[in-house]
Amino acid sequence: MLGHTTWLSGSRSRVHNIVSNKDCRPKTQHAVGPLSQVAAMGLCFNAFSFIYYTVVGFGDAASTRVSNNLGAGRGRAARRSAQVGRLG
Repeated sequence: MLGHTTWLSGSRSRVHNIVSNKDCRPKTQHAVGPLSQVAAMGLCFNAFSFIYYTVVGFGDAASTRVSNNLGAGRGRAARRSAQVGRLG
């Protein structure tokens, strides 16, 4: 497979750029100050936290519902709750 590149066949400079975090920096024509970089990182962390905790919240709710149904001896309801939790 000539000309086909995979993550294993990258160049050394590409690996060095990834390791040294050069690919994560904003690519603009103007110089970006350290304050705007910190602000951008803060926005990224907030977005990630929002998405992460939303998914964790749905998983916790599904786990609680399954546990309550199992504790009450309702196996079919527990299975249904688990199926709904996987789709949500």
